[in-house]
Amino acid sequence: MTFREAIQQVIDSMRHWSLYADDYFKEKYNLKDDLKIADELEEAIKDKKHINLDDEMQEQTNANT
Repeated sequence: MTFREAIQQVIDSMRHWSLYADDYFKEKYNLKDDLKIADELEEAIKDKKHINLDDEMQEQTNANT
């Protein structure tokens, strides 16, 4: 599996949980922005842009604490 394929699997998973998880699950695991993040990731890999996930990860960590 290539890195791009792995990222695509992550994107697909984020979309799946964003669309099908119930509100409790979304709130508990802070998934409300996952659909937007999945779209941004997909655009970035299409355009071969640099993806800075550190800021996203820090925001998620701060939101979960």
